[in-house]
Amino acid sequence: MEMVIHDVEKLGVPPQNIVALPLENLVSQTHILDSIHRVDGKSMLDGAMMIGTIFSVLGVIYGFVLYWGPVIWGLLGLTGGFILGLIIEVAFNKTKKLKVLASRKSEVIVEITCHASLQNQLITVLKSRKATGFVIMPQRLTSTT
Repeated sequence: MEMVIHDVEKLGVPPQNIVALPLENLVSQTHILDSIHRVDGKSMLDGAMMIGTIFSVLGVIYGFVLYWGPVIWGLLGLTGGFILGLIIEVAFNKTKKLKVLASRKSEVIVEITCHASLQNQLITVLKSRKATGFVIMPQRLTSTT
């Protein structure tokens, strides 16, 4: 979003003519994987990664005295800890709706007030920054009565 606003300002639109309004989500859902376009801070991989890291460190430490060595036991600890952490996260969040991948939703509406001559350049900027859509407001006729 910041890159879009910066690109629009480079086109010559003054900052006071750009308004960005975030949308509030009505239903908050937990996702196993967050995408770059939808990050809500409620990913289920956080706990699994922490437990996987702890088990990996323990596997490396005790791997020096075990037969296969620290590298193999560290990888086994990482895999086992990650799976155990994911099972724990799913068990704690089983009452909530769970999606594997985060769906892409528009979260910010940007209103840009500018001359009609910049319309094609603005559309190009929005397309290059992966905007999901845009609306061009028609010119309002003003009456002098």
